[in-house]
Amino acid sequence: MIFLKRENQQIRTNLRILSNRIGDQDLEENVSLALDTMCHTVNARYGLVLLFDNTQVAVFARFNTRIDSLSMGVEPLLTDDIRHIEPDELPTPLEAAALLIPFYWDSNQVGALVLGRPTNSTRYSREDIELLVYPSDRLSDVILSARRESEYIQKISQMVDQAGEKEKIPVKVVENALRNFYDYAFLSDLSLAHLKVVDARLSDGEVTHLDRGKAVNKVLSESVGKLRPDSDDPDDPPPREWYPYIILKEAYFEDKLNRDIMSRLYISEGTFNRTRRAAIRSVARVISEMEMHVQ
Repeated sequence: MIFLKRENQQIRTNLRILSNRIGDQDLEENVSLALDTMCHTVNARYGLVLLFDNTQVAVFARFNTRIDSLSMGVEPLLTDDIRHIEPDELPTPLEAAALLIPFYWDSNQVGALVLGRPTNSTRYSREDIELLVYPSDRLSDVILSARRESEYIQKISQMVDQAGEKEKIPVKVVENALRNFYDYAFLSDLSLAHLKVVDARLSDGEVTHLDRGKAVNKVLSESVGKLRPDSDDPDDPPPREWYPYIILKEAYFEDKLNRDIMSRLYISEGTFNRTRRAAIRSVARVISEMEMHVQ
């Protein structure tokens, strides 16, 4: 019993580490490591993490099996709860599967954990299943949270790249300007300093390079401000639509540490970096559009 408790605690620890990496590029590798631990805990001959793609089934992670793709629909895997699988109940190559644990997103099943027979028995005991309940739920949460974040980042990118339009203002230049937001001399030497939209913010008598750098600063501030949602200041943690604005404002205007921003938003480093890049691209496009409308 002590051994099982230690194994269960190890699974929880691994999945807690995994949850902190949501959105990272190595998500599949981390899920595979968690699956490995779960299979070893209950002596499963093999294990598969399966996700539903419309009406088809995709292999997301695997343990001790060569199965890397499936030509089957989702119907055989649909279930309301954890259930034992009889031999040959599922189509090949899952004919030796012994346990099915569904993954749910709200009221919709979006995938499943499938385990082969245990090495020391013909079916899993109640204790084995109890060991798997929490890790399976957490594994499902991690994968689906990563999917939601990926869809969110993709939505931002699509908004920025409507109709395949390319930014006239280089993203790298805008990023460099944001990194040096309060260095007026530096800003005055950038290509941004020669835009008409910058000229429009220079008053009579403002002729020095520092004046021009301050005008670039104003344009950057206005452009980032356009990312701010129209709603009132958000609660903690803020909703997703606030992420681009908060990340740029706190990282560049308030000089907060990235890790503090990630902690406030409860996001991983991978999600933070992707959201920041998408937000900077959006700012570059905003400046381009502002430039086009200057008379």
